[in-house]
Amino acid sequence: MAFPTTYIDWIALVKDWCDVDDMSDARIQVCISLAELRLNRELNSQWMEANITIPVVNANPIDLTTAAPNYNRVRLVVAGTNSVPLVTLALNEFQKLVASLNATGANSGEQPKFYCIEGNKLLLFPVATVASNVLLYYYTQVAPLSATVNSNVFSTKHADVLLYACALEVSKFIVEDERIPVWESAYMQALEASNNVAKNSKMGSTPLKREITMWR
Repeated sequence: MAFPTTYIDWIALVKDWCDVDDMSDARIQVCISLAELRLNRELNSQWMEANITIPVVNANPIDLTTAAPNYNRVRLVVAGTNSVPLVTLALNEFQKLVASLNATGANSGEQPKFYCIEGNKLLLFPVATVASNVLLYYYTQVAPLSATVNSNVFSTKHADVLLYACALEVSKFIVEDERIPVWESAYMQALEASNNVAKNSKMGSTPLKREITMWR
């Protein structure tokens, strides 16, 4: 099956696939947009991965929406100088740590060792009082298809997942259609397969015993 290469053709495909020729293009466009929102939340694709070096100069918190282009979700935060992954903490754990050390988050020249995500803000501890960097690995927010955007990561790399996600959004306007459970199952299988491809591309497909050394 050849998938569309333009936004207009995606609208036509969704209509044909779901057999909803009487549904307006405007409503199909909304369904495609909702499907892409779903994939930005649930898809962990290597094609969505990015990284950026963020300067840390006694600044806490760091607004990720301005520091990282098309920021979506954090994958990993690494201390820039020695490439040591920072330990992630929940907000209550982070605040408890800061309070227990009777500190505000600043510490004379030390590299950050812990991080916490609050909303779209990155909290670090300690926050270096001398110029340093952290390397942020994250998932990008994929720009949606539109009249001026004919392709994106979803349509070119995960077209099957996108199509099933669109079908699920269209299904909200279809009553008692026996195809809906099929679309739900197909979507979950395609999503899992795509996420597994991303994992296997990093760790290999052969089962190996992982050995993890925790930071101390």
